[in-house]
Amino acid sequence: AATTGAVDTSGEAAATAGHVPEVWVESRSAEGNVYYFNPKSLASVWTAPTGPDVVIKAAAGAARPGAGGVLATPATAPATKPVRSELIAGTDYKVVYTNDGKHFFFDKRTKQSHWVMPADLQAHMERQNAAAGGAPAAAT
Repeated sequence: AATTGAVDTSGEAAATAGHVPEVWVESRSAEGNVYYFNPKSLASVWTAPTGPDVVIKAAAGAARPGAGGVLATPATAPATKPVRSELIAGTDYKVVYTNDGKHFFFDKRTKQSHWVMPADLQAHMERQNAAAGGAPAAAT
């Protein structure tokens, strides 16, 4: 087994120790910002994940070691990629549209992404629609 901080090009260190590597894919947003996508949990974060079992795969180009020291080989980028975003007036959120027709909500304050509209944003949208005399917004 590899020692802490060692680079293991085969990924055997985590498997040998009985741990399942936590794989994250380094990607770029439509605006060019680096983010990290976990294809298993579908989570996206702006800060590189850390931990002894973390493996960060490069979406394109050379591989680089993750915080656990495991060197990942280049991976195919996740199928879902951001293509454009729009700020939601009066909130810290923006809606991000992806190349496969999906969308998610990104909270600029907490740096968290949500595939389902968060409750506070839903309440804001309902207040906006009520003030405009419209129907309640559907949570998607």
